[in-house]
Amino acid sequence: GLDGGGPQRGAITLRQLFSMSHALHSLHRYQTMRSLDLAASVEAIRAGIPVTSTCIPGLTCGPVPMAFAPGTHVGYDGKGFQVAGAAILQAYAGEHTDWRSLARDELFTPCGMTSTTYDAFYPQNPAIAGGVVTTADDYLRMLDMIHRGGSCGSAQVLSAASIDDLFAWHLTPEGGLAPRDTP
Repeated sequence: GLDGGGPQRGAITLRQLFSMSHALHSLHRYQTMRSLDLAASVEAIRAGIPVTSTCIPGLTCGPVPMAFAPGTHVGYDGKGFQVAGAAILQAYAGEHTDWRSLARDELFTPCGMTSTTYDAFYPQNPAIAGGVVTTADDYLRMLDMIHRGGSCGSAQVLSAASIDDLFAWHLTPEGGLAPRDTP
């Protein structure tokens, strides 16, 4: 789970981070702030606090409350991907020092996605949910990997179970999660 930030924040799982049922919603865009790196953006998300010293009228100036209990609703927000990306990077400690090299070496290169990078925003804070820049050809390679159960040629980059979970229904009534704040 996500350490600290109160009992609800500690109960957040990777599944909730990736399914947008994590409840870490706020108007603060930590994942695209130039002044932060990945670790600092995740710390701000984890703590639920604004990172600026001044308050914007109409926005909270203290800790950002959870939008709902984690795992009970789905709300469209990229903060969960940022936190999950940092956890994945931590699992690869010693092999990769940043998200861009991890994505390149573990996914983009094995799948032949030579024109894909995390350069949409700032290198130090890669905006994992929306910072990728790619081409139509590379996107088709990603879709082909999904179609082939997680494999790119001879490389298995995602497990078949992970691919199956991408297509699992996570909303009510079958999945038990109610949509909230979704586009």
